[in-house]
Amino acid sequence: MKHNQISINTIQQILETRMEQLNSVLTVEYNTRKQILNQISKLPNTSRKLSGFMDFMIDFTSNLSYDIWNAKKNEISNDIDDRIDNIAEKLGVKSRNVEDRIIQILDFDEDDYIKALKHMGAKPGHLADELEKSLNVCK
Repeated sequence: MKHNQISINTIQQILETRMEQLNSVLTVEYNTRKQILNQISKLPNTSRKLSGFMDFMIDFTSNLSYDIWNAKKNEISNDIDDRIDNIAEKLGVKSRNVEDRIIQILDFDEDDYIKALKHMGAKPGHLADELEKSLNVCK
């Protein structure tokens, strides 16, 4: 055997060790996977064991990736729902009516804006500042 080649015994030992390690860290929720891994370890030859183990790992990592993606998607969805609920509360509407209320707010008549500027003595772009000053005076 050449210096840079690995013997079949070494490959078998590494494979057996990796299957045992994985089996030991799988929790009860992965009982079916543990059973599959045990069946793979009982296959008659190294090439079938290696092939079975690689298929197992591909499937397992694929499912874990999907579970992580799904959990992240749900987390993002919940965060968005929370933000919509906050906006709804600030607008004084129910969550399902937020979009309609925002459209109402954005669909203002420009004449009303000009009238409000004149009434408050504000320059364009400073209406909110003038309203805030007025509110502070009223406190």
